[in-house]
Amino acid sequence: MSAPASEFLSAPAWLVTALHLVTLTLHLTAMGYVFGGLASALLAPRGAEGPHPATRAFLRSLPSAMAATITLGVAPLLFLQLVYHRQAYAAAIASAWYWLGILLAAGIAYALLYRVALASGPWGRGTTALLVIAFAGLLYVSLTYSAIFALAESPETIARLHTADPSGGSFHPDPGAWAVRWLHMLTGAFAIGAFFFGVFARKDEALFRHARRALAAWMVVAMTFGLVYLSLLGPDLMPFMRTAGPVLVTVGFLLSLGALHLFFARRFALAGGLLVTSVFTMVASRHLLRHVRLDGIASAAALPFQPQWSVLVLFLVCFVLALAVLAYMARLFFAGRRPADGL
Repeated sequence: MSAPASEFLSAPAWLVTALHLVTLTLHLTAMGYVFGGLASALLAPRGAEGPHPATRAFLRSLPSAMAATITLGVAPLLFLQLVYHRQAYAAAIASAWYWLGILLAAGIAYALLYRVALASGPWGRGTTALLVIAFAGLLYVSLTYSAIFALAESPETIARLHTADPSGGSFHPDPGAWAVRWLHMLTGAFAIGAFFFGVFARKDEALFRHARRALAAWMVVAMTFGLVYLSLLGPDLMPFMRTAGPVLVTVGFLLSLGALHLFFARRFALAGGLLVTSVFTMVASRHLLRHVRLDGIASAAALPFQPQWSVLVLFLVCFVLALAVLAYMARLFFAGRRPADGL
């Protein structure tokens, strides 16, 4: 008697891909809010008694935003593993200790952000130190994330690392394969964080000026790293150029510039919409690049389709409800802010 099939898609490939791209866009946007926003808060101008009220209001929002970031990160990982489970699992196993370190680093950062958000005493160097440690933890998460998922696109490297050290202590040995990708993601997160920080600081002219400068600078740097990353694709460049990737990259650049213009004009809702859409174009172009690099190794089209509509409908219902809860939490947070926060 043959074993039951374990490799199949429970939903059409186009739907799995769409849900992966949408949920990953939401996760990266939330991650930029926390990680990039924390960077903006740490670099923001301060008064004699510490950070300005708007900065403190933003810092109080970070624990909730991080909870949303972690929650939104589950779905894209699961959708990715529906198609690329062999590559994703193998890369995580080869770098298992670094992967598990993400849980520790994120947990420490989460606890420290809560500690600062709940603090009621005067602002001291110790409080700033807690935020710096939290930032360092999130920095580790971003670097490890980039290195492991770059490793997932190189099955030969995974096999070589596992053969040399099956204990899970390997890290991607070629920084050229992941460093620029990481810097692109890092500076993009800083740009997103500067945008959200600016929304909080819109009534404080000094802070808003800081946010404008930060958003413009990080956006230019992120675009530069994106172009450098494309130039380093080597033999994958021409196959990528034959996909919709170049169009998505161009549209993403234009949307980012439009978001920057609208942010300067204080039209925050429309600017935020363009910014999130530009993140979607980046996510979609990276997905196309993954297709190119794993061509002939893994593909959604090669997997049989065995529908499990009840599971899919349950996910969609829970996903929509979760987004509604997040929106409600955000509404409560902003409705309950104090006038002294300067928002």
